[in-house]
Amino acid sequence: MNEHLVVAAAFCILASVYDLRERRIPNALNYGGLIAAIAFGAAAGAGLQFVLLVAGSFVFAYLLYRIGAWAGGDAKFFTALAAFLAVNRADVFLPFELFLLSALFLVPVSIALFASLVVGRWRELRDAVKSDLRPAFESALLAPAILSVLSLWPSPLAMFILLAVLSFIRIPLFLGVMAFGVSAWFLGPNAFVVAAFSFAAILVIGVLKASFGLLQQHAFRSTVVVGRLAPGDVPAEFIVAVGDSARVVAGPSLRNAISLVSSGHVADALLALRPPARFIAGPNRAAGFSSSQIAELKRRGVKQVVVRRTLPFAPILVAGFAASAAGVLPWLLGVR
Repeated sequence: MNEHLVVAAAFCILASVYDLRERRIPNALNYGGLIAAIAFGAAAGAGLQFVLLVAGSFVFAYLLYRIGAWAGGDAKFFTALAAFLAVNRADVFLPFELFLLSALFLVPVSIALFASLVVGRWRELRDAVKSDLRPAFESALLAPAILSVLSLWPSPLAMFILLAVLSFIRIPLFLGVMAFGVSAWFLGPNAFVVAAFSFAAILVIGVLKASFGLLQQHAFRSTVVVGRLAPGDVPAEFIVAVGDSARVVAGPSLRNAISLVSSGHVADALLALRPPARFIAGPNRAAGFSSSQIAELKRRGVKQVVVRRTLPFAPILVAGFAASAAGVLPWLLGVR
């Protein structure tokens, strides 16, 4: 085994323990890991490309920090992990690969970390799965026709994305029956096998989706009285100034505005299109509330707000790092 991966494994374990216990990764640990990775790179004779990869990984992680995807410690941890991977890899897409693989582990790792909460709300989970049975059946009828096309390029990732998309959309029953009939004509009994597999897979994705929804509602956010807010608390909603008061809106996007118009909330739709300067605070700022923003909320008479609880990203990034080091991505893309 490469020595730098042994050090990286120890670094990953320490960072995960800190993040799970304290919801932060100490700067000393992040900088120490980054320095160790750079030292291994220098010992391996890595040159300018290694330096550019590490710098590019930092820029990528910093941009995600700026849009509120994660905290500063997570960005530094991501950079250190990318540096360890870059010791013996000269791949310009390395940071994107690490991020993609980590994103694939986001939901399952989060559910595993908070399994007790999900199990404790099994009735809500059961009701969500029950409501997904018919949509999953209708979507599964369409799956053989699409998967037969994807079989020309056997990519597990493409098939997973397809099934995930099918789990989020409703397929009219008549359309599913017609598509399945055509598939059965060409595929024979295999169409029934593919449909059954797709039905089970879509249900599993539905369970994961419902479980993560429970976590977002009960583990990753909570309502806090404004008087108890502390600088750094991250709002879970966009709060916009309206006259002398304040209002929660969906966020500054055309999609949100269209959704609000279609549901009859025209005034809120106009707010959703206003410039960001109208916003007091929002989840797009990873640094959270500032002291001046908290004071403005009090001045405008806001009593309570919903804040996000930090998601421990370290174990998720570690899972992505392990998958990247093991060369999982080529298999997912069907190129190996």
